[in-house]
Amino acid sequence: MIEKLHAKFPNVHQSVVVSGPGWFERSYDVPDILNFYKSYFNIGYHLFLVPFRYRLIKGNINDVEKSTVAGKTHCYNMHQNKAQKILTAIFTPVVFFGFITRLRRFPYYKLTRTVHPAAYFKVCIDLSDILLKLIFMQNMWFGSTKFLKISQFITNNRHMKIFQNKEKITSKCCTYVICLAPLIVGLISRIMYETGQSHSTPFISRYVAEGRFKFFLDKAASASVRSSRMQDSMNSLDYVVAILTLFFSIISSTSTYFAEGLLLMGCLTLWTAVIGFETFITNHGSQRPTSVLNEYQVLKNFCRLINDAISPLVFVYILNGIVYYSNYINGVFIVDNSTSDKLSTLYFVFNFIVILYLCGDLAARPSNVIKKWLEGQTRTDQNGGLGVKEFIMILYDSSHHTVAVNGMCFTLHWATIFGIVGTVVTYFVICGTSDLRGKEWPQ
Repeated sequence: MIEKLHAKFPNVHQSVVVSGPGWFERSYDVPDILNFYKSYFNIGYHLFLVPFRYRLIKGNINDVEKSTVAGKTHCYNMHQNKAQKILTAIFTPVVFFGFITRLRRFPYYKLTRTVHPAAYFKVCIDLSDILLKLIFMQNMWFGSTKFLKISQFITNNRHMKIFQNKEKITSKCCTYVICLAPLIVGLISRIMYETGQSHSTPFISRYVAEGRFKFFLDKAASASVRSSRMQDSMNSLDYVVAILTLFFSIISSTSTYFAEGLLLMGCLTLWTAVIGFETFITNHGSQRPTSVLNEYQVLKNFCRLINDAISPLVFVYILNGIVYYSNYINGVFIVDNSTSDKLSTLYFVFNFIVILYLCGDLAARPSNVIKKWLEGQTRTDQNGGLGVKEFIMILYDSSHHTVAVNGMCFTLHWATIFGIVGTVVTYFVICGTSDLRGKEWPQ
């Protein structure tokens, strides 16, 4: 069946087939919970930041394979297009080149004992930020099968109650708004930055100086920007370099804001499934224990798939967040910072808080609802209708955050999150209130 789909749609790679209404009278609609990833990958696909997207193929079962079942077939695939993939392959090194350029701005050779301690946080921020973008690119280019497994799992288990819960946040409109929000913030911040810089430095002069530094034609990014002879010394190469620099800068900035959304989509998808499980227990908790155990097992398996896709990203994101916010969490309140810098910092702080809240909430909800359900079962029946092994297993799972986002070597529940916040505040206080006499920032 899959081979025939490949023959009919050559640009379509792996897929999952969903049979629709027919003799079995089943709905073939894929649950709305998949809209988070669908919207995210659709936007990234058309911005040439992601080389694939989900695609829905509709047809008749008899057109795909011989079957006695009449009805329709809906098939979700990881769709790729050669031209789009080539452009994405061009954009990817451009993005990475922009991040590497940031590393060259800092004078690492001047790190001495007399340097301000926050300078070392700046080094960690740059390195962890590069690592974060590398993992994001690796997920986009080599992790498509992991996201395909998520869509397959949702599709194959669409009859489970945890995926049938209807939430406004999972509608197409809301998911597209959530995915576009960081790009809109990035665009506004960019416009504000260009407007502010244009008052002190001519537009073309600024990007010529930046381009000379970026393409190794000058040692300093700000060299000769305000020179009165800057315009006279420009040549055709400078104009080409300035255009390329502006182009590279826009792509890198867009990628930075877009990459923030991948982790958020994973957390929202899993959180929505947890809400569905909680709703099921609340409304149907009096049903047979086997139905509850089946829903819980599906939720655990779904959590495992989400973690397989995003856990490396979670690890580096938390590491980057600790060193970044320890140094820049007050960026919104510093008077000297530009409005565009304040807006960017405010957005990244807000996104960080939302992700931590979702992780803490989705780790706590299953534990709380399972414990309440077990208490209710033991009140109505001496053994709760469960075998001893099943009772111990589900009690153990509910106490050890089996359903939670993990970062490879740690699990994000409320205790971990408060530890992260405490670490950020501690480092911020150390950097902000230490005796810094004789300390200076490397120039």
